[in-house]
Amino acid sequence: RDSGVLGTKPRSILELSDGTIAVSSELGITLISNGHIAGTIGQKDGLNNPLVLCMLETAEHKLVAGTDGGGITVIENGGITKTYTRKDGLSSGVILRMVSDHDTDNIFIITSNGICYYEPDKGIRQLKTFPYSNNYDLLDMGNGKLYVTGSAGIYIADKEELLADRLVNYENLNYLSGLRGTFTANA
Repeated sequence: RDSGVLGTKPRSILELSDGTIAVSSELGITLISNGHIAGTIGQKDGLNNPLVLCMLETAEHKLVAGTDGGGITVIENGGITKTYTRKDGLSSGVILRMVSDHDTDNIFIITSNGICYYEPDKGIRQLKTFPYSNNYDLLDMGNGKLYVTGSAGIYIADKEELLADRLVNYENLNYLSGLRGTFTANA
């Protein structure tokens, strides 16, 4: 903190396309460039909930930060340009993970109680047909399947069906499939 870093409990670290390192913590985000603090983004800068749980760089090189109750904050050129909350379609303000869609510039959003999908030209919508709500992460490997980890194991869902809100078939890998324990949000 003596060097200007916000907070003492780092949550995530992300290298941006320009080489800047973004470090999130309980007090916001610190941007490090060429070994020096290039800037910080905290409550005084408009970050309504400074506890940032996850970050993602968009195709347009915007930094999006998922917070612990304040939704998603969009950062461009070192400043906050937009905040998305439940009013904008999120199922919860607690954002556990954001994952780029393998095939588009869209983003999957794992909240504390569901999965949402962000399309820049349409906004945020909830993917209501997914069969489980206590999820932690999502993998989109480009094979038409989504792998969603949660407290019930790993769900494998057809991406096209889920995005069309007609999810009918899914597979759940759990202790019956040979997993020896359950997943947790931080592991």
